[in-house]
Amino acid sequence: MGKDPAETVIERIQSLPREKNSFTKGFQSINVAVEDALDSQALIQLKQKYCNQKKCLLCPAGIYLLKLKRWQKMHDTGLKNTDLLCVHV
Repeated sequence: MGKDPAETVIERIQSLPREKNSFTKGFQSINVAVEDALDSQALIQLKQKYCNQKKCLLCPAGIYLLKLKRWQKMHDTGLKNTDLLCVHV
């Protein structure tokens, strides 16, 4: 039996170079890897579904970035986790 058509489409998209636009540059500026067209399209979808609608706490990337921001604040100020008045994610 042949390959699943969905797998073939994914493989072809992954073989295309990543897009270079403001969406992908924004994610790259926060160290999110954008290696191929599949990554580009996934990030564009996340931005449209979550970022544009300000639904950060429903987005895996948004949750990660909020945790990273909290960690950086603790690191920069020498605070402990319990010292921060921050949404726990």
